[in-house]
Amino acid sequence: ENAFMGLMLYATAPFMPGDEIKFSTSQEKNINGFVVDIGLFRTTIRSLYREVYYIPNSLFSSLAVLNITRRGKEFRFKHEIIVRLEDAPRVSNVIANFRSVIKSDPRVLRNMHRRVFLDSISKEGLHLVISFYIEAVNKDQFYAIQQEMLQAFLETCQKNSVRVSPNIRAVMQ
Repeated sequence: ENAFMGLMLYATAPFMPGDEIKFSTSQEKNINGFVVDIGLFRTTIRSLYREVYYIPNSLFSSLAVLNITRRGKEFRFKHEIIVRLEDAPRVSNVIANFRSVIKSDPRVLRNMHRRVFLDSISKEGLHLVISFYIEAVNKDQFYAIQQEMLQAFLETCQKNSVRVSPNIRAVMQ
């Protein structure tokens, strides 16, 4: 069974050495790592925590495997940012201005949603949710664009005299 599935993995190539994949087994949940080797009887996966898994190939006949490497060039930007309650009168300006920023940025995918909205209000502040998709060739480029977008959001806040809420932590004695 392992050898047959090993041949099937070679023939169908759902993943290749170097691909990042994610799957779960009955013994281990959410294995996420890089394919090191596909052998005739087993596949070697190195997790993001540098652990090495040796998976019998027969197991792949009954698993759903997510190939993260092949998902394309679309990455989701999704963040919840909390701003101070005292800045509530100016939050609508921040939302409108940042919507304009993401609408005009050519790296933000136009055929997917582009959301900036007030999600909830709590004692910590006003919870804004920002969600859209970015086109990037790899994760490194995505992280660089994400950094620029977060910086643009902070600049939008600054121009509108809105401040991000500090983390509130209580120490109980």
